[in-house]
Amino acid sequence: MKKFYGIAGENARFVGLLNVFLPMFVAIFIAGYIIGVATPGRTLSTTIIGILLLCLALAFGISIVLSKKKLSLYYKGAKGEEDVAAELTKLSNDYVVFNDFAPGKSNIFKPQENIDHIVVGPSGIFIIETKNWSADISLDKGQILYDGQKPNTPPLQQARELTKLTKDWLEDQLVEDVDLTCHPVVCFASNQIKDSNIYVSGVQVCNLTALKDCIENALVIPIDEDLLKRVIKCFADYFDNA
Repeated sequence: MKKFYGIAGENARFVGLLNVFLPMFVAIFIAGYIIGVATPGRTLSTTIIGILLLCLALAFGISIVLSKKKLSLYYKGAKGEEDVAAELTKLSNDYVVFNDFAPGKSNIFKPQENIDHIVVGPSGIFIIETKNWSADISLDKGQILYDGQKPNTPPLQQARELTKLTKDWLEDQLVEDVDLTCHPVVCFASNQIKDSNIYVSGVQVCNLTALKDCIENALVIPIDEDLLKRVIKCFADYFDNA
């Protein structure tokens, strides 16, 4: 069986491009529709057409500039996921890694929830949410702060929700009544957190440099070998049939 499945960072790049370019194409379509309604049956002069095209090109250019920062954030996140995937290659051959797992339903307006990495091995099932933040990261009252502020999407809450989503999906796939334990992990690819490996509000929080140790030496009850094989097969089948 393969040791690695999926492409790290693929979803982040796709969602970034979708968020940037979809609004532009919608705006161009609406502009074209409005022009068509405003000038029914009329032939526009070359000058008018040129002015309209120039305005559209200008609007498109402004949108590109305004969206550049947003797109760079998605690509930065993708780079963090690639760094984590590279670190996971250092795990022993007893572990299998699944990158970019998205079990939910989605459409063009609502991308499905995406789990950056899943690691399955003798020490358990680990659901890893990657953050590639470059700001000052601190802990306060069981929360992770970004430059002293609570982020719009709290990482610990996000990790717990994604872990529950994965656990529910996996138990559905296994059919029989199995009580699985999945361990949420938030990994800072930028190594910005002062305590390199700590446990906060039910979530393991670590720097990239401590990730391997966090997984291989987790203080948990080892997963049954037969159940371990079935869990790996569930994820492998999902990726093979994607």
